[in-house]
This record gives sequence, C-alpha cells and structure tokens, in this order.
Amino acid sequence: MVSTVQSSEPARSETAVLQAVYWYYANAREVTGWLALLSAVYLVLEVLSHWGDWANVNLLVITGFAVAVFLLLGTQDLRREFESLVDKVFMEGVVYFREMAKDGPDDPETISRWRRKLSRRERARQDSLVAGVKQDLNRRTARWGLWTGALLLPMGLIWLLGLDHGGSDRLANLAYAMAAIIVPLFCITAGLRLGQIACYGWRGTRYRSYAYESNHIGLSPVLGHHDGHCGLAPIGKFYLLLVTKVVWPVIYLVVWISVLGLGFEPAYLDASGPVIDGFDGRDFILVAMTGALALILFLQVLGFLAPLSSIHKELKKLKSHYIKTLHEESERLALLQERIEGAEGAERADLISQAAYHRERCRDIWNMPEWPASSRMFRRFWLNQAVSVTVPVCFNAWDTGLLDWLAGLEF
Repeated sequence: MVSTVQSSEPARSETAVLQAVYWYYANAREVTGWLALLSAVYLVLEVLSHWGDWANVNLLVITGFAVAVFLLLGTQDLRREFESLVDKVFMEGVVYFREMAKDGPDDPETISRWRRKLSRRERARQDSLVAGVKQDLNRRTARWGLWTGALLLPMGLIWLLGLDHGGSDRLANLAYAMAAIIVPLFCITAGLRLGQIACYGWRGTRYRSYAYESNHIGLSPVLGHHDGHCGLAPIGKFYLLLVTKVVWPVIYLVVWISVLGLGFEPAYLDASGPVIDGFDGRDFILVAMTGALALILFLQVLGFLAPLSSIHKELKKLKSHYIKTLHEESERLALLQERIEGAEGAERADLISQAAYHRERCRDIWNMPEWPASSRMFRRFWLNQAVSVTVPVCFNAWDTGLLDWLAGLEF
C-alpha cells in the first residue's frame, strides 16, 4: 500500500504555517462549529436585509456555506479512517515490510501466514515502522492541504467579486462583509481537507522518504479471499469513500454553473457594471466556480484512480508470477489423480483432499483479480466524472451560442 518507511532522523523543524495546519487538524470539530455559527449569522443578516423580498435572498452564498459545512463535517475523521485502514491491512498480512520478510518466505502467497506468526519483538518493530509511516504521511498531507488551500483562496476571492455589495442598505453591506470574512476561511479549510484526500490517494500508495529506500512495503494477496479481491477490498472501499466525501461540493458547483450558464442573473449578482472590461458579476462567479470544479475533479482522480492504478500494477505483476506456476500445479494434480486410482481408505481420502486443494488453487490463480475494487466502483466513478463535466458544459454552450455555431458548420 505504501512503499518505504519513515526516516529515523529527527523531524525537521516545522514552520508556523504548518503548525497552524496541525492545530486545525487537531481541532477541526471546534473550527467547523465556529464556521457554522458564522454562516448562521450571515443567514440571519441576509434574511433581515431582504425581509419580504424572499426572491432576492442570496441562495448562492447560503447553499455554498451549507455545502462547505457538510464537507468539513464529513472529512473531519479522515486521519483516523486512514490510520485504521493501515492498521487493518498490516494486521491481516496483505501488506508487509519487505526488509522484515527478507528471512521469511519468498512466495508472496505465504507471506500473510508468515506475518501472523511474528514474534512479539518483530511485531513491536513493525508497529514502530507503521507509526513512522503514519506520522510522515500526516506531515505530507499538511503540505498538500496548504497548496490546495492556496489554489482555492483566489477562486473564492474572484467569486466574491461577482456578488452584489449591498449598495446603501446597511444590513446588506454587513451581510456582504460577513461573507467576505467567511469565504476565505472556508476556502482554506476546505483546501486543507481536499489536499488531505489527494495526498492519501497519491502518496498513500507511492510513499517515498529520503532514507531507507530499500525498505519497501509489498503486497501479499490472499488467493481465494472471501472479499473477492485477495484481501485488498478494504483499500478499494476506502478510496471510493474519499471520492464520495466531496460529492456535495461537486453537485453544488455543477448545479450553479448550469443554472448561471442558462442566463439566470439574480439580483444578488453584482450589477454595478464590469470591474474588468467584458466581465460582469455572473462571469466572475462562473470563472471561480468552474476553476473550483476542475480542481476538485482533478483531486478526485488523485484520490481514487491513482492509488488503485498503483495497486493494479503490483497485482498484475504478482498474477504473472502465479500464472507461471499453473503448469507445475496441473502436473501435480495429474499425478495425484493417478495415485487416487490405486489408493484405498484413509490414503485415498487424503489424496482426494490434496487434489481438491490444488484444483481450487488453480482456479483461484486463474480468477485472481487485478484491481482492489469492483468494476461497478469504476463505473460509478467515471459516470460521476462524466456528468460533472458534460452537464455544465452543455448548459453554458446553450447560453453562449456555441450550439448554434456548431449547428451552422458545414461538413
């Protein structure tokens, strides 16, 4: 699942910004609560400033804040879920440290059984190495989160430029000022979570440290495992879970980009004139939301497709290794069949049992999956990606006249 272990060198000094990120991860529940409270204050100000004029209540901002709160609530246990997955796959023996297995069996199939027989000292050493991997990956997620937050923040500021400032209405001005405070905070915190998802996806299966490059981590798939994926199904389910955690932001962005693409221009968009020649409030919002959607879809690929593709390469290599043994298995099975014909009693029963084992083993090798997830998961993933891209593109093509232009082409 990961491919090297953490260096034994002392951790390098962290900057104040990274310390702040660690503080947020440790206090995510409280921070989300305060952001939800600020969002509720904005809702009250927005409703009061448009009392009786409900059609002009800023649904774009209100629904955006609600989706951001749901995203933060749904991802606040990411670290615990990832560490639980790491512990589970090591405990079941489907993932192991190759350096610890150098004196153990060479056949990957028997490593999981060997893993369960580790001495107390070896198990303690492995637990220490696993803890090092967790610690180093959690440091990396902080950096990925900072980069993602830095990309989302300008999109949020551009998004704010497209909103109406409230004019002479004091309550409306106060509501906009509150939104101007909340939006950057949501962009940063959501970026930290999205970066965490992408890091667990990309780095979780492509782990590299600046030392101990020889101490790789390998897979030991269990042929015929009841989960149908050689014991690796929990990994596939975890990465699918990462994708589903950001489904609400994707739905929000797709719906609003489509609605605005149809030409809908509510009163809460900035109608004071273009800030930049040719750009009005709707254009600013569309640019910001399209950029955010593209970023989230890209991070979904990093959080789901990239890690499973990495495991697929390893499983494909292991299956090729097993396929080469099928000839030996078939010869062994034929020999057992000959012996069964001349055997009697307990010996015959024992030979029949051995033949059944080798027959089942040949079937398991031939049917060994090459992915840690079902084809249905991949279909769901690609369907979501396709819908998220084509729907807003089609609606915006309708409004911009692109469809009329395409219809007028002569072939």
